[in-house]
Amino acid sequence: MRTRGLRLVWALCLLLCTAIVARAQTPVVKVLFFHSPSCHKCEVLIEEYWPSMFEKYGDKLQVMFIDVSYPQNLVMWQAAEDDAGVAAQDHGVPGVIIGQNLIIGDEPIKAELGALIDAYLAQGGVGFPLLATATGTPGATPGPTSSPTPGSPAGGSSNAGLRPWLAGIAAALALGAGLLWSQRRRKHQS
Repeated sequence: MRTRGLRLVWALCLLLCTAIVARAQTPVVKVLFFHSPSCHKCEVLIEEYWPSMFEKYGDKLQVMFIDVSYPQNLVMWQAAEDDAGVAAQDHGVPGVIIGQNLIIGDEPIKAELGALIDAYLAQGGVGFPLLATATGTPGATPGPTSSPTPGSPAGGSSNAGLRPWLAGIAAALALGAGLLWSQRRRKHQS
């Protein structure tokens, strides 16, 4: 009877680990959204567009909201626009970067972003792009960000999916070890 109970516990632990690994392998698309508090179209996107996108994609979509009213963020956005070949007179916000794609303007974002998210999800997801600083150094970290809508992470790391997986394995191993110790202890007491 004890062996059967132990097998059942190990089977449950294995199921838990399998579910956690499957969750960690769910594709995720990460998007940079550049906005300004003084931009009316940005605020409309934040209040109306992004909540519907989070509802549609759930955990498969992560957006870093980057406020270009901070000089460091503005420099990065302008460098990204320059790198994409956007003419200086066409620079502005709102804008997004998803994978290798840069989209400027509220209407183009609404028209194009959903299809890009679907395409990247079909390819297994895409992480946040590396941006250049004013000195041309890749891998810049954006300055202050904001998360104006619930459920929209302000950032996240590219290994965010790994942490739940490791926590699940550790919990399963701890549970299994605790049960094994408990059974051995009962066996020695008998």
